[in-house]
Amino acid sequence: MKRWQKLLNGGAALLLAAVLLSRWEPVHRRLAWRVDLARAYLGGVIHPADAMPTPLPVPSTGYPVPSTPSPVRRTEYPAPTALATPNPPTSTPRTPTPTPLPRSIVLPPPEWEKQDW
Repeated sequence: MKRWQKLLNGGAALLLAAVLLSRWEPVHRRLAWRVDLARAYLGGVIHPADAMPTPLPVPSTGYPVPSTPSPVRRTEYPAPTALATPNPPTSTPRTPTPTPLPRSIVLPPPEWEKQDW
């Protein structure tokens, strides 16, 4: 046999042995995340992501807070008619008072957590 055929056959045998060995559970457990990492890297090289948008500046008080609060819309319901309540109650029921909302609130930023596999 020629030398290049021996090299080709040896390379094919090594590739087959590597594939079979990678299917063995102890090896697969240690190798799978590296294969995923390599696939993600190659995917980013072949199809790179677009440019990320520029973030808004964050004031020193925390998260950005709008300077003027948006108006609160209140829904007006029509007054009940005599047909809607054929037997009106003898006493007037107490209507609950809604809790007023604060004009603004600033939450502290969450703790940074390192993400890992």
